[in-house]
Amino acid sequence: MIDSSSCKNYSPEAGDIAVIPNVEGGRPEGHIAMFTGKEWISDFKQRDMWGGPIYRKADPDVAIYRFPKDSK
Repeated sequence: MIDSSSCKNYSPEAGDIAVIPNVEGGRPEGHIAMFTGKEWISDFKQRDMWGGPIYRKADPDVAIYRFPKDSK
C-alpha cells in the first residue's frame, strides 16, 4: 500500500487501485477505482480517481494499492 494521506504528490501507475472511504452524502460502501495507465475506471470511466464531486469535495484519506514490481 502506498501512503496516500495527501494525494497532492501522488502519481498514478497502471494497475493502481484507489479505495475511498464512505463520506457524508456518498455511497455507504465508499468508492473504489483502478487506473489503467490512461484513465480511472470503476463501474464507469472517470475523469479522476474520486468518482464524483461528493468525494472530490470531501477529500478523504485514500488507500492506494499497487502490486509490487518484479525485483529480479
